[in-house]
Amino acid sequence: MSRIAIWRKQHDLIVDLAGDVEAILPRLDTIEAAEQLAKVLIRLDSVLLTHLTSEDAFLYPAMIDGSDRNAADVASSFKTEMGGIVHSYSRFKETWSGAAAIHGNPGWFRRDWKALLAALANRIERENTMLYPLAERAERVG
Repeated sequence: MSRIAIWRKQHDLIVDLAGDVEAILPRLDTIEAAEQLAKVLIRLDSVLLTHLTSEDAFLYPAMIDGSDRNAADVASSFKTEMGGIVHSYSRFKETWSGAAAIHGNPGWFRRDWKALLAALANRIERENTMLYPLAERAERVG
């Protein structure tokens, strides 16, 4: 299986985990739900970190150093933009690091989650429809 296929599968898993978070959100008035949510967020963190580390190590360098200047420019732009999302995610992770924090202020958690989810969904959509097809084309050419 190609790296791009693996990254697409990771995107699918991220979307599934986001769906798990969404399913728990209405029940955040209980500590049990907050504990369940904290476990889902740990899994999400693991998938996201694996995904981002792999893209940083393989995808961006290959595209930026490749012969397709359009692909290189797009990859460079995506890489720069990703820094902002990583920063936002780091703040989210630090703020909502456990069930007590989530249960203590479910309204603020929901607000922060919706903002993060919007950024991740946009990023996944753009990678799937713009970045990965360029990378796949470059692999066929190279």
